[in-house]
Amino acid sequence: MGTQLGFGIPIGFTVTIVVIVAFRARPRALRGRIEGPEHSNMRPVGFLDRRRRAIERQKIADGYYTGA
Repeated sequence: MGTQLGFGIPIGFTVTIVVIVAFRARPRALRGRIEGPEHSNMRPVGFLDRRRRAIERQKIADGYYTGA
């Protein structure tokens, strides 16, 4: 029993590591390849951004953040 555990535990960890590395290899390779403006998470400034900026400017002008 002790011999089986002494052999099985390291082999089990090794097999698990090999499977995990093999499973994650493709997403890691794709992550390095997907670059450029067509895959960027940056977006152009839109209507809601301009509206939020205008609202914040108006709040500042009205003294909203002064606690008065």
